Amino acid sequence: MRAGVGWGSQGTVSPVADTDPLAAGLATLLEWNAERRRNFAAIVQLTGAGAEAAERDPATLIPRLQRYVEALPLAEFEADDWFTLQTDLATFLGRLAAVRRAAYWGVRAAPSTPRGYRYVVATADGRAADPYEIVALEFQEDVVDVVRMIATVEATLDAAVTG
Repeated sequence: MRAGVGWGSQGTVSPVADTDPLAAGLATLLEWNAERRRNFAAIVQLTGAGAEAAERDPATLIPRLQRYVEALPLAEFEADDWFTLQTDLATFLGRLAAVRRAAYWGVRAAPSTPRGYRYVVATADGRAADPYEIVALEFQEDVVDVVRMIATVEATLDAAVTG
């Protein structure tokens, strides 16, 4: 359907996952993070933004990314399209948090999920936000708003201390 930005497979989960899902998540984190970096570069190219400017300040992508999302035929999307768009937007939110907050991708326990963990952006002071969850919530709105998702990440990082 959509010739969007994909990010490949989620990798394999090691046998450790049966006994310690967090260890499995941590074992995949480096490759997963590298996939996010490649995906961010693809988003920059897809939106026609300048790579150096976007890397320095991902906020420069906001208008282009919003126009891109608004132009998508969301009513025609299938599950794979939604997954790809969610990944693209979560990748952008993670990169923006990395630059603005010195955040990094990490793993947190999520016993109610199939893998038992979720990837989150975290800060050195123990605050974390789940960009995938934030994007999923945004998909329930009438209009997908990039700025509103950014505000949600910011508010979450301001309020949430994990532990």
